[in-house]
Amino acid sequence: MKTLGICKASCVFALTALFFLPTLSLSDPGGWIELPNTQLGAVCPPDGFNGATDPISGDIFPYDFSFFCISVTLAWSGATYDTSRNRLYIWGGGHMNYLGNEIYALDLNNTPTMLRLTDPATPLDYVTNPSELPPFDGTQPRSRETYDGLVYLPGPDKIWAWSGSLALLGFPDGVTWIFDPEDNTWERQFPSGDLPVENIGAVSAYDPNTGFVYLHNMMNLYRYEYNTSGGVFTQLTMFEAGFYVHMNGVIDPKRNKFILIGHGQNGNGESVMYDIGQGSNFAIETINAVGDTGFLGAEAPGLAYDPQLEKVVAWAGGDTLYVLDLDVSPPTWTAESFPVLSAQASEAPQVLQQGTYGRFEYASEMKGFVLYNATDKNAYLFRWPDTDDDGVIDKVDNCINIANADQRDTDEDGYGNICDPDFNNNGVVDPFDFSQLKSRFGDTDAELEDLNGNGVVDPFDFSLLKSLFGTAPGPSGLNP
Repeated sequence: MKTLGICKASCVFALTALFFLPTLSLSDPGGWIELPNTQLGAVCPPDGFNGATDPISGDIFPYDFSFFCISVTLAWSGATYDTSRNRLYIWGGGHMNYLGNEIYALDLNNTPTMLRLTDPATPLDYVTNPSELPPFDGTQPRSRETYDGLVYLPGPDKIWAWSGSLALLGFPDGVTWIFDPEDNTWERQFPSGDLPVENIGAVSAYDPNTGFVYLHNMMNLYRYEYNTSGGVFTQLTMFEAGFYVHMNGVIDPKRNKFILIGHGQNGNGESVMYDIGQGSNFAIETINAVGDTGFLGAEAPGLAYDPQLEKVVAWAGGDTLYVLDLDVSPPTWTAESFPVLSAQASEAPQVLQQGTYGRFEYASEMKGFVLYNATDKNAYLFRWPDTDDDGVIDKVDNCINIANADQRDTDEDGYGNICDPDFNNNGVVDPFDFSQLKSRFGDTDAELEDLNGNGVVDPFDFSLLKSLFGTAPGPSGLNP
């Protein structure tokens, strides 16, 4: 037994005068936070930008960018989160909705701000090149409904985009584009391999385990591997039944699942997944989930993997989130509603009828979810409750009320040391525990009794025990 050479048992009762309660922080109660001054519409191009006129009306009237840019999000279009820059990139429009091909970013650093990163290419060409706009040199993709066809690639630091419903034309092109967020430029790609048949309604997601993009073109499953020569597609399934265009996708990297959820062709919810782990045959599997499943009929609900919970989370409008537990049988969705915390918000975030797609993402730098919908509304940030403000959300925090970012749990009982002076694990902090702590006072090798982990059993550890005396250890999110 190692000690610091200070008084032990004879000092214990005198030390009770030094007892104090740990300071608790309640600064992050959890909920929805509206981010002021983040309307996309405020940074749309002005009408007639760069002399642009309406190609449908015979090039007579200035094109009304400020009105039609509402469709950047309204018209079946998505987004992707840049983990390197803490930004949500938004790109959409297309078909008969909006002709501008500019890209936007919600910058979440410091004071959140909506940015227009590029200007729309002009003139707004009608038919010269179905996939591109002037100068037709592989740098200006035609505006499109992007669906779930945008993915940020952390390794190469690029944004990948595939196909979509092209502006003024409506049909897809099957072309792959890469956006470079370092200099805000596009480059058309010419990938090799099994090129996917062009289609609208793409569903795609990035797999952090492999660096691959998984793409479903509403007919079959593909894998895309980026390289500077255009990348390589590999077809993984053949002759599958088609999906409808209102689907969204997410990868669960812990379980190696590519999950697709949305509004099926028969009007009901469709929920399927693929095993994308090593050695998989990529057979499609229906997710026959139970629980709070009413949202599954929504068009392209927001889907994101939460690395804190290690689960997929969905949003389909309002103040409610849905968490998918794939580790139980049958798989179970659990709904939970949260308040709007910001004073300027008059209501919970509202969903767009055409779907959310990638505009609901887990923002790693914010330790929460970022959401963007209507161009005349602000963005929202959602954070789970973190009562003690230690960076570990209550749902997985082994000491909810006392900060312990290290989550130290010497006896591995689901309660962190700092709130677990129940040394004999009988469910209550009692005289036995006090006696055990007393016997180890001053020791430097008492990992279990060193509640605060400072390397020695000292008065602080006694204050912690006193604050919990007569009660159960915890509370802990791991032992609800």
